[in-house]
Amino acid sequence: PEAYRVISRAEKLDATLPFGVQEFIDKTEKYVPGSRESVTKFFDLAEEVRLAQAYTNSVNGKTDSKVMVSKYGNFVRCGSYSVNEVLRTLKMPKRAQDILNAYWCYLGAHCDDLSFVHYASMVNRYMKRGASMPKMRSHEISLAFVERIRELGGDVLFNTEAVRILTDEKDGGVSG
Repeated sequence: PEAYRVISRAEKLDATLPFGVQEFIDKTEKYVPGSRESVTKFFDLAEEVRLAQAYTNSVNGKTDSKVMVSKYGNFVRCGSYSVNEVLRTLKMPKRAQDILNAYWCYLGAHCDDLSFVHYASMVNRYMKRGASMPKMRSHEISLAFVERIRELGGDVLFNTEAVRILTDEKDGGVSG
């Protein structure tokens, strides 16, 4: 039911965080008194990132620079900075950064190197939408794909090098 729990023996930190932006902000304030303003600014900026990305998608990446600067100026300003650079600029207390940065491993880079835009987008969506867990693991999902492909008359070959992908009858594949 919680978004996540972060435990750090070195930092003497054990924090359980809820879903929901306001709930997350409130809980972080309880763990780190004085962090409310900076964590709120993080989520405000993360929302602007989301809106800028939605605009970019709506115009198929052909953004108008005047629109980007006038409506999404903070997105433009923070686009080339790392997570930690932006959090320091927001004057977020180190302990609050430790709580917020628990999800860096999902994007594969440390927050000193990780793009703020990518991280803010992920965290914002996760806090707003919540999490989903498949009933089975990835192997079972892969097996379900194999079963469905075979039901539809397809072939699945394992341990076989693909040298060509057949996409229609002209290539020797099946149409329809």
